[in-house]
Amino acid sequence: MLQLARCSWQHNAACMPNICMLLQEGLRQPVIAADGHTYERIAIEEWLLQHDESPLTGLAFSHSCLIPNLSIRSLISGNLESA
Repeated sequence: MLQLARCSWQHNAACMPNICMLLQEGLRQPVIAADGHTYERIAIEEWLLQHDESPLTGLAFSHSCLIPNLSIRSLISGNLESA
C-alpha cells in the first residue's frame, strides 16, 4: 500500500510540475484527473479506490477517467535526456 500524503493549499503545484502532490515524488507516469490536476498514475488510482473526491480540492470527481499528461511526460523526458 502506498503512503499518500494529504495535500494542502500551501503547496504550489505550478512551481513543481514534475512532482506528484500525493506521493511528493517525481512523476513517471503523469495523468490528469477530473479535477484538472496531474498525479502519478499509481497514486491517483489507489486514491480513487477509497475516495470519490479530489485530494487537492476536496470536491467530488465528475468521473474517474485518467488522461495521460503528455506535456509533463515530454518535460520529464527532456529533463532526463539533458541530465
